Amino acid sequence: MLEQKATIRELFEMYSNKAISRQELKESCICILQKIDSEYNAFISFADNFSIEEGPVYPCVAADNICVESLKTTCGSEILEEYESPFTAFAMEKAFLQGFRLVGKTNLDEFGIGDCRGESFYKTTLNPWSKDRLAGSGTAAAIAAGGAVAGFASDARGGLRQAASFCGLVGLKPTYGLVSRRGLIDYASSLDQIGVMAATADDTAFGLEGISGLDSKDPTTQEAPANTDVDISKIRIAYLQDWDKVNGLTKEVKEVFENTLYALSSADIETDVAPFPYLPLTAITASVIGAVESFSNLANFDGIRFGKRVDGDHLQDMYIKTRTSCFGKRVKEYLTFGALMSSGKNYKEYFLWAQKNRRAIYKSLMELLKEYDFIILPTVPFTAPLLSEKDNSTELENAADTYTSLANLAGLPAVTVPAGFNGMMPVGVQLIGRPFSEAALLKMAKMLAEKSSVPGRLRDMQEVLSS
Repeated sequence: MLEQKATIRELFEMYSNKAISRQELKESCICILQKIDSEYNAFISFADNFSIEEGPVYPCVAADNICVESLKTTCGSEILEEYESPFTAFAMEKAFLQGFRLVGKTNLDEFGIGDCRGESFYKTTLNPWSKDRLAGSGTAAAIAAGGAVAGFASDARGGLRQAASFCGLVGLKPTYGLVSRRGLIDYASSLDQIGVMAATADDTAFGLEGISGLDSKDPTTQEAPANTDVDISKIRIAYLQDWDKVNGLTKEVKEVFENTLYALSSADIETDVAPFPYLPLTAITASVIGAVESFSNLANFDGIRFGKRVDGDHLQDMYIKTRTSCFGKRVKEYLTFGALMSSGKNYKEYFLWAQKNRRAIYKSLMELLKEYDFIILPTVPFTAPLLSEKDNSTELENAADTYTSLANLAGLPAVTVPAGFNGMMPVGVQLIGRPFSEAALLKMAKMLAEKSSVPGRLRDMQEVLSS
């Protein structure tokens, strides 16, 4: 049985060398999955179809808002507690063809709303680096604790990248349209994208290769252009003016980011500050757009078409009782906010204002990316929040989205990579690239990881589980 985590690349080599069998891998996974869940609350359900047919097998996890046939897909919500998907998401079908095998569905904030808040109906996921802190998602916790070599999750305002940063992982949000969203239960259609996280940039690239591609049944997907690799020795990177004036930015995260800029300069990579007046508006812009879209997208969870039902005296009463009882506090707040932003003069005053901001953000970022290869920012202004800070979760959510929601608003690819520590907690930095520049982003992420103080692999599995 495997005694420690292995990357996809290492597993492939072990299979090629016949140093390990698929059965040994399966037994190792089964042994540690229950332990990981009991320690960190990472899983909502386990898959019992972890097949061991011919060919390499890579154990993976998927957030529980990505559909897999015959498995529960709860979205972390009571209203979908018993829902089983009749089909598998297109991205997961492709991943299975790549050799990935699902070992479990992971915990998440209800419907993915809330990012780092830990607002699942089922349980709060703990961080494997420190159990008194939030992990951000069950997907990140499962990988960090060694339960899988890669994970697939959604990223609407940066949730995937935030969780990856909290857990010391590489996390990629692809270009909007590179990965099919068919089979993703999303709350914000224009922001949400299925992405990948893993312990290394190479493993993340392998995961992306598995899920990306044109889907004839998803009109938002498009054929990716030829590989847009880049010569690292000739790149130019911009960091945004006033990046250090963001609410919630801690001195430790600021120091890690400044050290990253210094490391890039020491490697003779040009880094320049670039004017960008929209940074203070990104979180609220994404929040308004996401809330309005969620008000529409979640309307079908009413006790009739999907989900749990609470009986009422008449149809309208049943709707009210079902949604009041079966949606969590944060989802109800967000839907109420979306309804408010959609109605009357608020639609013009706030929603259209947010859409105008979005166009300006996209235009400004694209202008910068004509001159620079990448834009670099901290991923999150702070490290993984303490469990005791959940009471301040709205403030945490707004601050956490400031850096990450830029890529969602513009539909651009972005990757977070471990770059340092605050005490024992990992800190990530984020790179944003041109559309379909994932290969170049991951190449740069690999270089940053090699120059950072964070090891390419997390702590030995036995150390994690015994801590």
